[in-house]
Amino acid sequence: MTNPDPTLPKRISIGWLACGGMALGALLVPLAVAVDRFGCALRQFVITALSIVPGGAIGFIIAYWIGCRRA
Repeated sequence: MTNPDPTLPKRISIGWLACGGMALGALLVPLAVAVDRFGCALRQFVITALSIVPGGAIGFIIAYWIGCRRA
């Protein structure tokens, strides 16, 4: 009997990891901001909506940094 060569699991590329981190950051940061009560529903909506872009940027930077360390 012959043993097949072991195949290594495919690693996730840095691009996919960074995009996933950006999406995760864009989802989690507004949820964390929405927990606080701001008194006015419109103010809470605006702050939550404005936190999507910084959350995505933070998630991208962290995921890219982790991806570069793995490589």
